[in-house]
Amino acid sequence: MRRLSSAVLRAAAHTAAQARLLRTPAAGPPLLAQARALTVCHGFASAAGAAPPLSRSFAAGGQSSAPNGELLRVLQVQASLPSKPIYTAIPRRSLCAETGLSLRDLRVVDPSFRGVPAILVRRDAIVVALEHIKCVITKRTVLVFGWDAPAVKLFLPDLTRALSSSSEAAPQEEPFEFRALSAALESIAARLSLRGRALAPEVQSLVSALHSTDAARTPGLGRDIPLRLVSLNTELARLSSDVEDVSDALQALLESDEDISGLYLSDRRSEAEHAEAELLLEGFARSVEEVASETAALRDTLRFTESYVRTALDASRNSLLRLDTLLTMGTLSVATGAFILGAFGMNLNSGLENDARAFAAATGAAGVLSGVTFAALWASAWNTLRAM
Repeated sequence: MRRLSSAVLRAAAHTAAQARLLRTPAAGPPLLAQARALTVCHGFASAAGAAPPLSRSFAAGGQSSAPNGELLRVLQVQASLPSKPIYTAIPRRSLCAETGLSLRDLRVVDPSFRGVPAILVRRDAIVVALEHIKCVITKRTVLVFGWDAPAVKLFLPDLTRALSSSSEAAPQEEPFEFRALSAALESIAARLSLRGRALAPEVQSLVSALHSTDAARTPGLGRDIPLRLVSLNTELARLSSDVEDVSDALQALLESDEDISGLYLSDRRSEAEHAEAELLLEGFARSVEEVASETAALRDTLRFTESYVRTALDASRNSLLRLDTLLTMGTLSVATGAFILGAFGMNLNSGLENDARAFAAATGAAGVLSGVTFAALWASAWNTLRAM
């Protein structure tokens, strides 16, 4: 009976705190409707105050008059009721006081900052800032930041399902923080693998189109291949960078016995007793390394394809240069003969105007001179190409 009364009091305090946080002098019932709407997202419905808050400090933080820049919009998934997360806004300092984190640690998971990808282990919390996941894990609660992002929306059902199934099936088998961390790392590895699998068919399609017999006969395809190649190179470079960030964070954690033992928030272990946590991290590190290998293979394929395209473009450019050289030599040869004809065509008295054979002789001499000039230019160009 005493537990029921305390739960009712905590729920009432949480409801009052949310109402005071959202109420303004010019707003009445509509803000209460907004508060109820705030607690419903992607299939998770929880009326305001349906689950107890993280602690009393958060309820007190709801009364704070802190500006919007000092409030962090988070999703609270609690161990006691993982299927009903709470969406709320918490002052930064209240969150630091509750979790034992510093403001510097919060900037890593704050969506308004571009933090460095990392997994930070603190005394009472684990900070995960990798890929689309930005969360803080404590002994009994997971705080998810940026939960309105599309990628995070797909992660929330997996998180609540993992925490709910584990808590119902075997509540003592695995600590709460391990279940939450495992769900986050699994989502990160799955997203990286999905991005790699989505790019693989495009790379194979580009290679097949490039090496097909009809590729050279299709002008539109020839112009489209370099653009597709640049786009895929950009996507693969971004994926490779993200995979490297995740791999570096996991390797940095695996190299520190103190951080690995610090993952046990609810059951403190010595630095020598962390085999379970190390196996968990090594498993996800291997998954990320597999994605890195696949990404490297795709980048190698694109690199060879790029070399092939560059060689083909060089050959086409050389053909155009050869044609331009031939036209230039032909123009110079014709201009040489035209000079003679132009000289005789001037209105000057040379004594050859009345000669019946003068026109044929001049024209023949101009043609021979043009031919000799073209032959000399061609021989010079051929000797230059052979010398190269």
